[in-house]
Amino acid sequence: MTDTRPKLRDCPMCHASGDNDELVYFTKEVAIASDCEFTIGYSCRCIQCGVSVHDEYAEEVARLWNGEAPAADEDEVTA
Repeated sequence: MTDTRPKLRDCPMCHASGDNDELVYFTKEVAIASDCEFTIGYSCRCIQCGVSVHDEYAEEVARLWNGEAPAADEDEVTA
């Protein structure tokens, strides 16, 4: 995965512009230990109102922020 910012909708609470990196930002949380760096999660946060979402996966954070339904699990059995 590349470290590109996903397309984000406007803030669901205060409607700050999701296209403005200074109002709604997307970050990768990194841990550094013994000369190695690894990603521990991702966050999306609105600077104006403080609402945020966090997850281990970048795609999940973007999906949650954008209010999209979860992807259908291939192993899930539907009746």
